[in-house]
Amino acid sequence: IHVSMDAGSSWQNINQSLPKDKWISRIQASSHVESRVYLSLNDYRNDSRVNYIYRSDDYGTTWNTIGTNIPNETINVIKEDYKDPDILYVGTDHSLYISMDAGQTFMRAGKDMPHVPVHDLVVQETADHLLLGTHGRSFYKTELAPLRDLKAKQNQNVALLAELSLDYDSNWGKKRRFYDPVKEPTVDIPYYSANPQEVSFEIKGKDGKVFYTGKQQAEQGLNYFAYDITIDPKKSKDLLKWYNKT
Repeated sequence: IHVSMDAGSSWQNINQSLPKDKWISRIQASSHVESRVYLSLNDYRNDSRVNYIYRSDDYGTTWNTIGTNIPNETINVIKEDYKDPDILYVGTDHSLYISMDAGQTFMRAGKDMPHVPVHDLVVQETADHLLLGTHGRSFYKTELAPLRDLKAKQNQNVALLAELSLDYDSNWGKKRRFYDPVKEPTVDIPYYSANPQEVSFEIKGKDGKVFYTGKQQAEQGLNYFAYDITIDPKKSKDLLKWYNKT
């Protein structure tokens, strides 16, 4: 690894304090701190899955190990959130990991993310999405706003990360071809759970009346509750009264 401080006219070797003979899988300059850079190495060519992730805050003069709680999985890529410097994304040969504390600890992405090699990550600023390129399962994307909200609410036992939002679609109840499934309204509600536990939900109208109650077994971390706009039969009359008043 070399660094140039004069636009490439001269270069200085900065890997003396790093493990020798490892493959440099990614170097990522910070967009928040000029002197900060992230580095990931791997050693799978020697049949080793030990992970190596480092951060330097002085242009690579010294390196600090981060991500020590990530399992021994080959590290392919590390990226920094473009809004919050404390949020980092790491792709390994097994999964996606996310840190909310500048790399001190990482958590694995949710159950919808399969155990596949993540070879590249793109933080898409315009749409505010994280895009993943994998080996064997194509591409994935996730919204970044709930992750930032998650960071702010990690001290709560259960926290809603976004309000229910769904626009009417005239295709609900229809299907394009006779063998297609009927299109039904659904919305995924993100929430945080500090521990694996059963979580209860209430869907309310503007006047506070409860139209739906449900439960879900949550995992630790970020979860999604899939709501299909169902109304509890016993509460349908309340819904009609509320609708007729609005």
